[in-house]
Amino acid sequence: MINKIKSFFVNVVTSDNFQRTQFDLTSIVIVILLALFFLPIEAEIGFFSILIGKIAYVSIGILYAHISRKFIFPYINFEKERRWDNNVMIILWYVVVIYCFAHGG
Repeated sequence: MINKIKSFFVNVVTSDNFQRTQFDLTSIVIVILLALFFLPIEAEIGFFSILIGKIAYVSIGILYAHISRKFIFPYINFEKERRWDNNVMIILWYVVVIYCFAHGG
């Protein structure tokens, strides 16, 4: 069991997705640490509530956009699609759904 958990984390850390998002994660951690040390206590409460709220809304928007796209447009495979208008439609679907969720659901 421990070997399975260990191999899972090794696969996650060495995967292409982690390498791709490593800069983003590092930037977010640096911004949060700077805010912890340099903002006054009154500003920290508002800053972190807005940050957590926006992260939650955008994350839920990404999940909803992906799941709804798979149900509504299952015939469009983004990597293998030859028609550019289908790819643009999928990109706009993601942008619109995430934008709507980020502005309050």
